[in-house]
Amino acid sequence: MVAGCTALPSGSTETSTSPTSSAAPSTTLPTTTAPSCGGEFSERGELLSFHVDGDASRISALHTDQDGACEQFVVGFTTEAGAPATSVGNVDVEFLRDLGVIRIALPDIAHASITDGIFESPLVDRAYVVRAQDGSLYVDAHLSAPAMARAEIVQSPARVVIQLEPGGEELPTPAPRNDLVVLLTPREHQVTYPLTVSGYARTFEANVVIRILQGGSIASERVTTATDYLEAWGEFSSVFESGPQGTVQLVVGEGSGEDVSVDLDVN
Repeated sequence: MVAGCTALPSGSTETSTSPTSSAAPSTTLPTTTAPSCGGEFSERGELLSFHVDGDASRISALHTDQDGACEQFVVGFTTEAGAPATSVGNVDVEFLRDLGVIRIALPDIAHASITDGIFESPLVDRAYVVRAQDGSLYVDAHLSAPAMARAEIVQSPARVVIQLEPGGEELPTPAPRNDLVVLLTPREHQVTYPLTVSGYARTFEANVVIRILQGGSIASERVTTATDYLEAWGEFSSVFESGPQGTVQLVVGEGSGEDVSVDLDVN
């Protein structure tokens, strides 16, 4: 781990529940003090685990702030009545470096006013609001460059703040995607069976068509169902226990010519 980052722009009311250098992150109660750029940063693993009651019920905003060398990715919330929330509630943040993603799990949040965002920032490329299998929501921030991260809780108004600075190991190839599908696994590399195909989608009626092509012909095909497609992106996952060997093309989407595809070498 290394230390460093920046504060939010003046006028923001941020607080700190940043992880320590040990495996267990801090769960210090949030305050309304603006966060500093100090603290411990991590290149992977759990960044924050915070469990208290809160009044947030809806994800209302995704945005980035830049201040010097430090970047901040911010998730905002409203209450059930539509007012700015004062406290987030339960939050778990994990840096999934093997996917190039920072995941903000929000087990108490089931609704969203925003589904995704594209950011012109040095470290964050895109973010997606995704429906988990249990019906709750999480936010995946996809990084555009190697970074170190820490997480903080904000109150009054309620926010989750991910502070980022350049550094750490290289990230994997960006997740293949289009307007309807984000393919988290597999990426372009050698794979073996069983082969797990996972990601999130907003395909029609949440039907996700997964095909394995070899020599231009369909060698294997199945249809799975994502967890959502209207209010948020829907999580999906399917496992191929066996299939064709050698060079194949994995195609995921609605079964059209514009689906997401990735070339694989299957051993």
